[in-house]
Parts: sequence; structure tokens; C-alpha cells
Amino acid sequence: MIVQPMYSPISLTNEITRQGIITLRESILQSGYSIPVDDIPNILKKLPLNMTPEAVLDHFTSPYDYHAYSFAISESDAIITESSISNSTTGITKGLALSMGKPCLILVHRNNSNPDEKNSSIFLKNFNHPLLTYKEYSSPEEVRTIVLAFLEGVNHRVRVRFNLVMDQNHDNYLTWAATQYDTTKTELITSSIMEKAERDELYQEQRRKYLETLKAKKCE
Repeated sequence: MIVQPMYSPISLTNEITRQGIITLRESILQSGYSIPVDDIPNILKKLPLNMTPEAVLDHFTSPYDYHAYSFAISESDAIITESSISNSTTGITKGLALSMGKPCLILVHRNNSNPDEKNSSIFLKNFNHPLLTYKEYSSPEEVRTIVLAFLEGVNHRVRVRFNLVMDQNHDNYLTWAATQYDTTKTELITSSIMEKAERDELYQEQRRKYLETLKAKKCE
């Protein structure tokens, strides 16, 4: 299973939320899951504790490669965001994940004292969406417990079910082909989708850029 963590770089300059993000990443990897864009270790080296938000913004004028992250989200089975300190990137990616039908866990530190962030947390807590899970934590141990429970739930539903409406002649062919080739209608449909994906030049170009970004990050 593939899980993409998201966060604000400013959160890495606060000791409490820094530990929350580190534990979030460790919990994903220790569960045997992969992270498409795993940049947390490299950014940790560049961001000392207690760096001011202004200095973070100066240091990371564009902390995320939007195209790499949007493709990573499309490839992922779930998204987990540490949103104690919100920013436009984490907000956009949460919306993008939900629009793609990806389960999304939002983690917020329980003792956040910033009034603006508290207001944001109240909004997220009361935002009702079937794919969105909001949880508050007070320690790294609690982050681990929450993340593992969320991943266990996602693992049971990584296969997506949706209603497909088609013409009768399409269903007639699927019925015939499933019998003729000793397969299932689902396998015929999914194999057709993958063949389409392999021929889709725009999709393949986005995937190539995404893989190049991963390779470059691993070499940093």
C-alpha cells in the first residue's frame, strides 16, 4: 500500500509537531507501506528547531513540487496530513486527495495555542466528508496509535468499488469475453484501463516526471 504524508515545513521547527511528523513517517514505513515523495529526512536536515516562520518561508520559497505531489496523491491509497500549522499547500492537497477519492487522515496537536490555527481546527473537525478522518494527538505515541488504526482501516478498502453504467451491447461483449477467455468482467475492464493508461502520453509524461523527482530526492 502507498501512503503520502503531508505537512507544513513550519511544523518541523516546533519540537512537538516535529516529533509528530517524524512519528507519522516512521509509522507508515514500519507498517511496511511505501511513501511516494519521502522528503522529510532531507528537510529535517535543513530546518533547525525554533527557526522563525519568516525564515522558513525564505528558505523554502516553494517547499513542494506541486506536480510531483499531485501525481503522488493519485498513486497513493491514502493521505495523512499533519495540520497543526496549516498552509495553502496542505489545504490544496487535502482537497485534491478528497476529489480523487483518497481516504485522508488529518492530525492536529491538541494543545495548539494559536487562535488562527484553533479556528482552522474547529473547521476541519466539523467538516463532514466520508473519506475524511480528523484526529487530535498529544504525544508521538498517540500519533502512532492513530496512524496504525487508520492504515488498518484503509488496508481493508484499497480496492475501489463504484457503479458503472454502460450500454447493453457493452455488457453483452463483457459477458461473452468473460466466458470465451475464462476471465471476469472486472479483469476485462481493468486491463482495458491499464492499456489506455499505457497509451496515454500525457499520463506517461507526468509519471516520468514524478519518477525523476523521486530519483532526484533519493540522491540528495
